[in-house]
This record gives sequence, structure tokens and C-alpha cells, in this order.
Amino acid sequence: MMTHLLPQMGPRLQSLASRVRFGIREDLAGSELLKIPYFRQRPARELLRKLFNSRLTSINAISNSDPDVLCERLQVSREVANELILSSKQTVT
Repeated sequence: MMTHLLPQMGPRLQSLASRVRFGIREDLAGSELLKIPYFRQRPARELLRKLFNSRLTSINAISNSDPDVLCERLQVSREVANELILSSKQTVT
């Protein structure tokens, strides 16, 4: 059997599962953004893409962001920006 391939396939299978679950491309599937609890509670493919395209690709960057800046850059409500920041802070701690 091809058991020697299993360690190499682990990350690939995880990436594929994320791609299917969230409907995202490979670049986002490998992102740490998927560790933020906000995205486990609701599918938010568009918001993930906006974060990635805005170069907000780390949990720390989001958790330290100003809500008004997130609202402007991501074109989201203040409520969504605050939830995203809070959820990111929970991931960091």
C-alpha cells in the first residue's frame, strides 16, 4: 500500500477540505484566516477574499485593526468589523 504518501497528503487533503467547505481557492485554503472562529460560524467566502486582497492575511493584523478601517477597506458594517476583530482576538489569546 502507499502508506509512505500519507504524511505528504495530510496538508493537501486538509486544504482540499477547506476549499470544498468554504468554496474558496487554494490561496485562501492555506491561509491562517480560516482559524478565526467567525468563519466557522458562517460561510463568508466574499469576506475572506476581501481580507486576503486587502493584505489582511494574518490573524494579528485583523485583531489589531481599527473597526473603522475594516469597515472602509472591506465595505462591511461596524457590527461585522467588531465581530471579526473580537473573533480574531480570541484566536490570538
